[in-house]
Parts: sequence; C-alpha cells; structure tokens
Amino acid sequence: MTVFLIAPSGFPARSLATIFSQEFQLDCVSSQSFMPQKKEIQSLSTASLKNTFLHFDSIENLSGLTPALRAAQEESINPYIVYVLPTISNELLQSIRTESNINQVDKIESLSKWLAFNISYLDRLNEYDCVFIEEAAFLQNQSVYLDLVRENLVNILISPPNTHHRSPKFSSFQVKRARSREGYASLGSPRPTNEIQCNLMATALLEDIPANSQQGSISQEHRAIARIQNCRRHASFTPAILAGSTKLIIYISENSKARGHIYRVSQMIQGLQYYGLDAFWLIPEEALQFKQQLESACLVVLHRCTWNKYTQAIYEYCSANGISTAFDIDDYLFDREIITKNYFHYYSKLDGNEKMAWKKLIDGYRLQLSLADYCFAPTQTLAQAMLELNTEVLILPNAYSPVTAKLSTHWSNAYRAESRGKSDSVTMGFMSGHATHDADFGQIAHLLFKILREHPHYILRIVGDVDLSPFHGQYRTQQLERRPSVEHVNFAFELANVDILLVPLELDNPFCDAKSPLKWFESAIAGTPAVCIDNPTYSAIIDNGINGFLCTTETDWERAITRLCNSSSLRRRIASQAKYDAEKFGIHSAIQPILSLLHKIEDDRTGNVTPNC
Repeated sequence: MTVFLIAPSGFPARSLATIFSQEFQLDCVSSQSFMPQKKEIQSLSTASLKNTFLHFDSIENLSGLTPALRAAQEESINPYIVYVLPTISNELLQSIRTESNINQVDKIESLSKWLAFNISYLDRLNEYDCVFIEEAAFLQNQSVYLDLVRENLVNILISPPNTHHRSPKFSSFQVKRARSREGYASLGSPRPTNEIQCNLMATALLEDIPANSQQGSISQEHRAIARIQNCRRHASFTPAILAGSTKLIIYISENSKARGHIYRVSQMIQGLQYYGLDAFWLIPEEALQFKQQLESACLVVLHRCTWNKYTQAIYEYCSANGISTAFDIDDYLFDREIITKNYFHYYSKLDGNEKMAWKKLIDGYRLQLSLADYCFAPTQTLAQAMLELNTEVLILPNAYSPVTAKLSTHWSNAYRAESRGKSDSVTMGFMSGHATHDADFGQIAHLLFKILREHPHYILRIVGDVDLSPFHGQYRTQQLERRPSVEHVNFAFELANVDILLVPLELDNPFCDAKSPLKWFESAIAGTPAVCIDNPTYSAIIDNGINGFLCTTETDWERAITRLCNSSSLRRRIASQAKYDAEKFGIHSAIQPILSLLHKIEDDRTGNVTPNC
C-alpha cells in the first residue's frame, strides 16, 4: 500500500507516519515523513512506492503528486490518501479578529497560493480511497481522528481488491466512509467545509488588490488585511470551539458571495466578536448537524434564507427547544405588490419561470417574517413595512468594517494627493453594481448628459452594469468612463477615485425608499461628497448642504451638481463633515441594537440581567 498525505507545512505528520509504519508495516523512511521533490518521485522504484508514506507539504513537492499517482496506477496500486484542509477560519481569521493581523502577511500569501494550487487536485482524488480532515479538528482531537484514520485503513485492507467503497463526489471534508462519518458527527466536530466554500476562500485570498481594472499602489499590510476581510465572508467559525458557549449567536445564510451577506452576516459577526460574544454562520443544509451549538445559542438569525425543508426544520427545532429566532432581510421583497406594481423593475425583465420563482421566494420571506420571534431591518421604512407581519422589529443598520475604513482612507489619500494641483477636470461617479439600477440611473441621465455637453472637462464614470442604449447620441464618448463591477473589498477604490458620488433612486417607490444609505456612508469614509435622492432613508441622515445634498427635482440635482463641480473647497467641506457623521455607521457602533436585544432575550430567559449575551 502507498499512503499519500497532502497537508500544509507545520501539520504534525509524524503521528500519522507512526500508525502507518508501526501498525501496518509500511516503510515510511525510518518512520519519518518523506518530503518528496518531483524528481525524487519520478526515480522511486515500484517496490519503494508500494511501501512509502509520502507527505506533500509545499507547492513545490505537491507538483510530484501527479507522477506519483500515475506510477501507482501503472503498478495497480490503489493509494490511500489523507487530505488535510488548512483551517483558514481558525488558524488565520479567528486570530485576527478585527484589526491585529500584520504578523500574518507572509502566512496569508503562502496559504492562498497553497490552496489555489491544490484545489485543482480535489476532483482527481475522487478516484482513490480518501479521508478528508480539517486541520483544526485534527489538532483538537488528535487521538480520535487517528482512530478514524486507522479504522478507515483497516476497512480498506480487509476488503477484496477493487470491491471496497470508493469516495463519492467530493462534497465535504468529512471522512467519507459511512462508519467514519458517524464517528465524525458524534464529535461535535468543526463544520465540514464543502468544495464550493473552499474554492471561494481560496479565490478570496488570491483576489487582486487593487483589481486589474484599478491603477494604484498599496502596501503589503493593507493588501493582507483586505484579503483576510475578503476571505472571512466565506469562512464560518468552528462550532466545536464554541460548544457549550453561553454567549453564542448563530447566523444562517445561503450565499456568502452576496453583498448582503457581507453587511448583514459577516460584518455583524465581527461586531459581536468585538464585544466578546461567540458568533459564526452556517448554511441552512448543515445547521441541524450542530444541535449542541443550537441549544446553547441565545439567538439564531436567518438572513434572507429561502423557505424550504431546511429552514422549516430550523424554525421548528428552535421553537421546540425555546431558542429565539430572527429573520433578517435588507430589501423590501416580502410583499408581492412590490413586483406586481413594478416597483422592482428587474422583475419585468424575467421570463415566466423566473417570475414564478421570485413570487415563491417573496412568499417564503413573508412567511418567515411572521414565524420568527424577531425581525431585523436596516432602515426605518423597511421596519415599518415589517410591522404588518411581526410586532418585534429591530432596526439594525448596515455598517462598514474597520478594514473598509482603512482601505477607504488609503485610497482617498492617494487620490487627493494625485489630483492636487491638476486641471479643473471633475469626475462624477455612479455606482451601479448590477442591472437592477437602470431605472435609478434613468432618473437623472438626461440631465447628466446635458451637463457633460455644457462642460467638456467634466467626466462621468459608471461602475457596473447600466443600459445606456436609450441615451445613444446624448453624450461624448470621451467624457464617459465605463468600469467593471469589482468585489466589495475593492469598492473603496472606486468611491475614493471620483470627486462626486451620485445616488439617484426612483421617487415614491417603496422598494427604493426602504434601501439602506450605505452608498452615502461608504463614500463619506472615502472622502467623497454625495448627492442623493431626497427620500425617507437619506433625509434622515443628510443635512442638506452640510454633509451631502438632497434632491427631488431636476433643478435640485442640477444646482447641487453644479455647486460641487465648481468648488473644490465645498467638496472638501462636505466630505469632511460627512466622514465625521458617518462614524455612527461603523460596525462597533451599529451593532448596539442587537446587543440590547440579546440582553432582553437573556432577561426573558432568566428573569434577571446576566452578562451572557
């Protein structure tokens, strides 16, 4: 038998080597893990390959895996593979918390390259007998996991050749055999990270900062904290470490790629941890695998989850066990009237099946708002709409993280320094992101193109998708810059690299009225003044002409844009006040409402105030 251990540098391979050498009489090169180079693999004899324990622990020697597998196949050897997933969530992310991370720079770079390189092997490993172990789980329960590896190996050795169970399609880092899987689950082990999530984490750690479309320099330290922040959104924290915690909040979220997940889940978790609370998130399909943690939770928050058998089971389990639940949603998409009255224009572009899916989704959100003990909304307008379905509604604003603040300051300083003393050219920015903002841009498009025609030195920069076909011929191409959407971690660059941010929305549209003012506060911390629609959300935070501008009519928009374009000193004054006022949207401040709710939940449980939650 040949054993291949694929594990990052620093993993205690010797304990596994001992099992293979002493208990199964494998020649493990004097019971030491053998660190093969590609050229050494190619020179291995068939005899030595049959009795070798190979540890691939770096990108350089991992390149020898393919010839080793090929050599084993040629000699009809079925290798046994132990794959150790580097634990990003514990080893890196949990150690950083909010701001202390600079010492991890080199580790981030090497880990990101390691993940990106060996991710490509995962599908290939399905052809072999494999055990997948999460590094943190092994380090926390070495003896138990060694037993699982031993049991799995015995099963292979006593099975007739080519008849034993093959690993199924790679879907998680759990032990693949049924008996081992039961043992794994009984440990209350760390969350098995599925292949999709692992790919997302690896991709996030490799994100170009700044993006390829962006020109600018950034220090290694800033790049490191940005990559960590980008990765954190995809990595849930390990439930095993939190087992039995009395300060536990669990989030349930379906899509870590969504912007809403960043604001409503990932950053909220960081804010809770800042105040000493334990928090992590799970996908709905896995939540009930961790009943010990659920039973310890003060609160389970479901963020924008589809209503299905998994979410239904979560609500039923929490209700039966006296666990408080909250449903969190950041858009007014829980009333069919929003789509039937065309307040959500994106809906009109969908085909019949897609429209039916949206109606079902909206109905599911509406049901959960009535089922949950509490409802979370980012704005007063959205909270008011929720009150028709639930009387326990909490306004929990969207917020920015310390990392976003640091990146915003860096890019703002860089842009202002570069622009100082240059021509009177002014760049106006519209940040779309995706095609749902066509109608918003249309509110001021004709006016913008009129202003551009009258002022050839003005520039309009559009970031993201906007359909400009209705305005063909109204603008000079040299005054229009189109830029692609970027990951949230690079969004601060775009906000800082314009002189004025334009935030138009449709008037008298309940869907738009309920939106969060995140473009105002994120542009504020990037040093860019904003001109916004005068609706309930923005009028509640903007003092017109002091920390931004509010506009209703075309005349309002033209006056505000003209004043800002004509005066760099006014732009600086507005931006300075806005940055000061935006501090209340920092995550450490914005998290206060949920902290108060957690105290209330604990009071209801115990009848008196305790430090828990």
